[in-house]
Amino acid sequence: MKTFLSKIRPDRISLSLAGTLLGTLLAAADFHISPWAALFLVLAVISLQWESMILTIALSLPMIYFSFGTLLSIESFVIVFLVYFLLKMIRGFAAGFALSRNRWKEYAAAFFAYGPLAVYIPYYICSHSFGTWLLLFPSFAAGALVLSSYIEDKSKLVDRVLVLAGFAAMTVYSCLRMFDIWHFMYLLSLPMFFLGSRVRPYAVLAFGVLAGAGYLVFLF
Repeated sequence: MKTFLSKIRPDRISLSLAGTLLGTLLAAADFHISPWAALFLVLAVISLQWESMILTIALSLPMIYFSFGTLLSIESFVIVFLVYFLLKMIRGFAAGFALSRNRWKEYAAAFFAYGPLAVYIPYYICSHSFGTWLLLFPSFAAGALVLSSYIEDKSKLVDRVLVLAGFAAMTVYSCLRMFDIWHFMYLLSLPMFFLGSRVRPYAVLAFGVLAGAGYLVFLF
């Protein structure tokens, strides 16, 4: 039990859930989704922290069932493959970011895993659609903001560029969609990005939740 609890890293869980919740909430704003599929999706992402293939697959199967209504479909096998792929990447990050000897390739892999993949896969699981090309902006925003927490020993200039790029991408997305003040709720998380490195993972999570929630609030 102690070993199980010792692997709980709130900072890593926050970074993993930021893009996941953003993609899920955006899908909920555009489509009628299964809340059970969304719940097991979040649990499956959290389970990646324990690097247990059995646990992650066990949580992914009900997620697939509640989303697609069956486990015997092409989509089901694709999702299982993607879960396996993500688990391998997470293990690489947890092992000291040893995916490549080239640090820039590692950063690119982290951006891709926590940005486009983290947003598009949940969006597809919940909505059965990859959405429009506009979804590239929130996925870029999630990736850039996670990198601002992921990259160690970065300069203040690099940090500011990543944060501003993330917020700028989300702003472009919000302006290109139907304009509404609620779509800019993510701006409330901006002050958290200047409270230090320990707070940064939770700032990224707050960004993802507020950015997605702004589109749900708009519906009411």
